[in-house]
Amino acid sequence: MITARNRRLILSSPSEVRRLLCDGHRYGEWVTGTQQVLAADPHWPEVGARLKVRVGAGPLSLEEP
Repeated sequence: MITARNRRLILSSPSEVRRLLCDGHRYGEWVTGTQQVLAADPHWPEVGARLKVRVGAGPLSLEEP
C-alpha cells in the first residue's frame, strides 16, 4: 500500500484560520478547483447553509446549484 503525506506550516493563529474557514466568500482560497464563489448563505458553515460556486480547471468550468 502506498501512503502519501503532505505537511504545511500555517503562520496564522487558530482564530485567524477559523475566521477564514467560516467566511463562505473565501471558500475558493482553500478549496482547489473553485474558480468563483457566486453566493454564500450568511450563516455559513452551519448545517443547512449553502454556497453557490463555479468550479473548473483551466478554461473549463461548471456552476453548481
